Amino acid sequence: MTKRSIGLSLALGVLALLLLALAAPTAWAGSAGLDGLRDAAYGPALADDPAGDLASPGPADWDGTLWTDVISLYVTNDTQNLYVFVPLPAYSHTQSSGSFGLALATGRYTATGGAPPTDPWGNAITLAYTATQANRGATPVPLPYRIIPDFIIRGNIVGRDCCGLTDNGWTELRTWNGSDYSTGGGSNWGGVSGGALVGAHVAFADGSGLEFAIPFADLGLTYTPGDPIHLQFYATQTGGSKGAYDTVPSDDQSPGWDDPTTQRFLATYALTVSQDAVLTFPQEGQHFVRSAITVTGYVTPTGNVTLSLSLNGSRTFTPTLDAQGRFTQAVALAPGGNTLTATAVSALGIGFDVRHVTYGPALTLTSPLAEEHFFAPDPVPVQGAAQPAENITVTVQLDADAPQQAVLDPATGSFSAAVTPTISGVHTLTVRAFNASG
Repeated sequence: MTKRSIGLSLALGVLALLLLALAAPTAWAGSAGLDGLRDAAYGPALADDPAGDLASPGPADWDGTLWTDVISLYVTNDTQNLYVFVPLPAYSHTQSSGSFGLALATGRYTATGGAPPTDPWGNAITLAYTATQANRGATPVPLPYRIIPDFIIRGNIVGRDCCGLTDNGWTELRTWNGSDYSTGGGSNWGGVSGGALVGAHVAFADGSGLEFAIPFADLGLTYTPGDPIHLQFYATQTGGSKGAYDTVPSDDQSPGWDDPTTQRFLATYALTVSQDAVLTFPQEGQHFVRSAITVTGYVTPTGNVTLSLSLNGSRTFTPTLDAQGRFTQAVALAPGGNTLTATAVSALGIGFDVRHVTYGPALTLTSPLAEEHFFAPDPVPVQGAAQPAENITVTVQLDADAPQQAVLDPATGSFSAAVTPTISGVHTLTVRAFNASG
């Protein structure tokens, strides 16, 4: 259904048109489920920090910064993404305020002299990492050199001041370019905007935490089991005098509101061999005008894997895997929204991928155009196209008048009609396309 508001001006006798737009569906990602919640796939925490250790006077004394009391760090991976979850029990998108950083280092960049790099957003945070393996129950391993993080994921939380310059969820993937972290600035890599809590690569959940889905491709890495990735998460507020209010793994933290900190400890995670399922078709958010589609995808690794494909959680298929782990499956979508979930199970674990798609008529309105003017009381032509072209009905309605059926070309789906407003003022034009699917 498409609506356009039209108006007649008494003084000028013209018809003004305005176009109304619908919001796009939220996208979902990854086999760990990017939702700001800790999935079972994470297993035990990689690193910890004591609860209740925020400075007072300082961030412990304001409800807006209580979320910065970080307590643990969880990491997992599949063949495509690194997933990181940071529990933030005090986080609330209506109360909390501040920003965060996630340092990621492969060991590619090291230094023994010179000044260490600093926080990409200009905070008083020095990144002088000289120890790894700061994991739960382990003794940190000192290094004879500094590790320079390859990347700093630097972002604002979604919070009480949303959505101006702060607390807007904006998250950047800053890359070390040999001298600083300016590369990646100005790009909202995380994908959160407009007060949403879930984006393409980051997700927030009240009372739960902050989650990252980080494609290896974005890090320039090839998934190789056993390869180490060193991490530290820090919570703060953005400002040139602000240090790290708290970190995980534990490290130097600000003793007040405005004190510099120097970070030295990284937890170490080794990429694991994991089972994965990947849907290659359909794409997330895709719309179909016919019910029958063919779902394609693959699993990796391919040995001794059981694959299932569910449609809307009620119908389950068992596609056959070829020698390369690829599969195809014909399904019939239900009218409206549909959820497809591919699940691969093996001795390595469980991997899944999800797509949200829709099925129903599609409607394109080519006339009248937004802001187009007509002289009253001339008829207003209504034209467009509907899909599928066969077995579909298109109606045109002006305000609360009875709908009239448009003339439809069953071969192409093109339709035409005309409406004639009889009084001056603002009018609403509604065009509907429908068939048995909705």
